[in-house]
Amino acid sequence: MKQKKRKQKPYLRKSSPHYSQRLAKLFSTFAAYDSEGNLVLSYEKLERVKTQKGGDMEKYNWSKLSSIRLGRYAEYYAKMEFTLLGFDVYEPEVDDKGIDFIIRKSENNFYEIQVKSLLKSNYAYLVKEKFSFRKSLYLALVLFKQGSPPELYLIPSLDWQNPNELLIGRDYPGKKSKPEWGVNITKKSLPRLQEYQFERIAETL
Repeated sequence: MKQKKRKQKPYLRKSSPHYSQRLAKLFSTFAAYDSEGNLVLSYEKLERVKTQKGGDMEKYNWSKLSSIRLGRYAEYYAKMEFTLLGFDVYEPEVDDKGIDFIIRKSENNFYEIQVKSLLKSNYAYLVKEKFSFRKSLYLALVLFKQGSPPELYLIPSLDWQNPNELLIGRDYPGKKSKPEWGVNITKKSLPRLQEYQFERIAETL
């Protein structure tokens, strides 16, 4: 007898009675504390605290986070921004396709989201074999600037079909590196990046 495929429930839904608890759990994994147990970093508030040397810790001091924690923060930050716009957020049961999470706004419209973050670099790349063109696939790009809150951008995968100074492709023929799509942020390409501001694109989904 064929078993019925279990319908996956969204991890975050604002109308859920478990929303607050799951929200707290979501951010507990990267919260940072000082030596006296005071909260240093959280999603809702990044406080100025005294360091052991007696000086002020800079607000939004992203350089204090490891690359793993920064990437995790970026993913959770993107999830929360989608949730605040009314999307349901789903976590894939198996992460073997480069998809960080899935969102849904209406019954039949699902979108796959891959998250990338940048702090000290101006280039983010996605392996082509895991980021193929399709209407449902988007890149959520989180930019961290020291002393500033994160900036979130949402880029449709289909836009790489027409490369430009911002959205580029590299193939590396004869080399070990795998072909990739990239986001190349320069002074010249910055105006194009602004076209992908998160709320502007998310509201079209």
